[in-house]
Amino acid sequence: MLRVRPVVKTGHAAAWAELLLALGLAELPHEPSGERCFAAGSGRVLLRTATSFAIELGFEVRDLERFAQWTRSDGTGVLVRDAAHGPVGHLAAPDGLAFTATPVDARLTAGSGPAAPGSFGVLAVWHTPDVPGSAQTLRNIGAIQSPGGSGGAGAHFRAKHGGFVDLRAADAAGVGLELGIGGEAGELASRLAAGGHQARFAAGPHGRMLLVRHPDGGDLTIAERRHHADGRAPRE
Repeated sequence: MLRVRPVVKTGHAAAWAELLLALGLAELPHEPSGERCFAAGSGRVLLRTATSFAIELGFEVRDLERFAQWTRSDGTGVLVRDAAHGPVGHLAAPDGLAFTATPVDARLTAGSGPAAPGSFGVLAVWHTPDVPGSAQTLRNIGAIQSPGGSGGAGAHFRAKHGGFVDLRAADAAGVGLELGIGGEAGELASRLAAGGHQARFAAGPHGRMLLVRHPDGGDLTIAERRHHADGRAPRE
């Protein structure tokens, strides 16, 4: 089991929560740590209070020990550490990007995907100077690659139980957050504007994008497209 759940670290967690709810994501029961988790139709977003803004790559798995065993056997190391609220798997890609895998609460099924038309899919954007190495890391953790990738320029993956990851060539490793909507975003734009959120349309590489101002001063991209990967997941 694998689900995409990027972590938004922010000093404006309440404002981020308001924005995600305005977009239509569903808030799950609060984490024991005080973190807040929101489910799209496919994938989730975790909000964590921090002094500075950053987005980190994260995943949910069903059985962390089994996930770690499989991933190590495929060639990617996993260090399992006990945290205040349970064990967390720590991983690192060849480009130096560190990310985490956290056991999922099996009682919470929202965000398990695939997303229905009109709903959202969470897309973690992994900027990397080593697309092939990062792609192999994603395959090692059980993500499914879309056909027709462009080699060193980029690649697209989905997690079987919700969410997507785009690899995009860059000079340095980093992570961004986007959402994909299954259909047109005109009604969403009107609803956001009525709620006082700044939003504008722009042309993207694969179609129209809605850019929504987020609480840390940047834009959250919502693309009128959805990625899908063919083939069966390598593991449950």
